[in-house]
Amino acid sequence: MLIEKYGEVRFQVKDPKTGGAREIDPAAYLTPQQERMMSTQPDMILWFAHWLAQRWRADGAEAVEVHAISQVSLNGRPSQPLVDPAVDLASVGSGRLCANWILPLGQ
Repeated sequence: MLIEKYGEVRFQVKDPKTGGAREIDPAAYLTPQQERMMSTQPDMILWFAHWLAQRWRADGAEAVEVHAISQVSLNGRPSQPLVDPAVDLASVGSGRLCANWILPLGQ
């Protein structure tokens, strides 16, 4: 095996008008394999955040923010954040040209 990755991610869906927030466990929507794959892949985290935002808007929310709280370990290193939890992923475009919401690997 060339790379060993382990990650965990959960999401917060926020209403910017009221300040209310709800924590979302991806396991409620994904299979275990989908959740495992998504937790270490920034593009999949972004796609899931967009899906959550779309779902909340379909349920009547006018505006919604989606934040990811993630930790990932690469090749036995200590876990560290993978994406910036302060960034509203619902407002991030899907292009890879500007991915400053992905945090650099430390150590």
